[in-house]
Amino acid sequence: MDQPVGRRIFADDYEELERLSVFLERARPSLSEIKDVVCDFYCVSVDEVEGRRRFVTVVFTRQIFCFFARKYSKASLRMIGMRAGGLDHTTVHHAIRRIEHLALVRPLVRDDLDLLRLRIADKIMKRVVVKGTA
Repeated sequence: MDQPVGRRIFADDYEELERLSVFLERARPSLSEIKDVVCDFYCVSVDEVEGRRRFVTVVFTRQIFCFFARKYSKASLRMIGMRAGGLDHTTVHHAIRRIEHLALVRPLVRDDLDLLRLRIADKIMKRVVVKGTA
């Protein structure tokens, strides 16, 4: 019988992703690092995310930034909102909840979040290596 088309996730993958999340929670990436990675991933400029435009791609990128900023930084909802174009803290909270919901119901969003975790960790590792050699 043929396997269904798509990515199969094994127990080892979950363990790796869990370790990666723990690393990111301890490393505490800066809001700028998170924003740079997310903007680069979705091909949206930082100025657009910090601006007031409401194009679907810009709003989605902004929401992803809010999700990761809350999850991996110590910044408050108010601070995250200021860095995401002057959003109110309730809008930031809504963005986080929306991304959490989309991650549950849309496998492509979940895959994007996994890839972004890897890219954020890669950016942090480069920062650590540069500091260690200097």
